[in-house]
Amino acid sequence: MNKMMMLAAVAAATGLCAVQARAEPWVDWTPQKGVWEITEVHVAPGKLDDYLKGLKQTWVPGQEVAKKQGTIDDYSVMIRVGGNTEGANVVTARHLTSMAALDPDRAKDTEGRKQVEAITPKATSDQLVGQYNTYRTFVGQVYWRPVAFPK
Repeated sequence: MNKMMMLAAVAAATGLCAVQARAEPWVDWTPQKGVWEITEVHVAPGKLDDYLKGLKQTWVPGQEVAKKQGTIDDYSVMIRVGGNTEGANVVTARHLTSMAALDPDRAKDTEGRKQVEAITPKATSDQLVGQYNTYRTFVGQVYWRPVAFPK
């Protein structure tokens, strides 16, 4: 029994040492510029291909314009692999160059809308978005800040 108590004491002491060794921001990790905007969507079974084709016509052109304007520097669409039908099964992600990129800018926004409408006319976009609303549900939207670790 003494051996068991000694092992427990060593384990407890090791745990206390681990608690004291906290990571230090700007030393052990560094926050990176910009944030990832992640939008989680649930698309009804049998509608995933329709949604992805629609995103290619509506969402992607907007991201390309935002990239040219410098608002974002990367974007992605991901689908969940697996049979679970609950929760999000599509994620859109875009990396904003800074949180300030979300600030309103009338001239930039108006020009961006014109550029997107030149690619996907408003009537087409409205029709597709109307269809989306019959088979998609937004699950959530969050912002994630990347961090880097020193080598």
